[in-house]
Amino acid sequence: MQDTAGKSYERVEYIKGYILKNGLTAKIEVDGGVNVENIEKLRALGVDVVVAGSAVFKSPTPAKTIAVLQGVSKIE
Repeated sequence: MQDTAGKSYERVEYIKGYILKNGLTAKIEVDGGVNVENIEKLRALGVDVVVAGSAVFKSPTPAKTIAVLQGVSKIE
């Protein structure tokens, strides 16, 4: 999921609904496009696992970025 806007959010919502409706235990993973600006929305939509390579490796403060992505810290 290289762009996590618009239709990608809709896909996550659809998949989460399908999982719940059918009593499944699958996890939803988003790989690509995840960053500190959209992690809260992704969590709210029901994403369980994220891959955020560029967000971390291109960050001037990788440890802080990881903490935000893990939900340990908030964006300041």
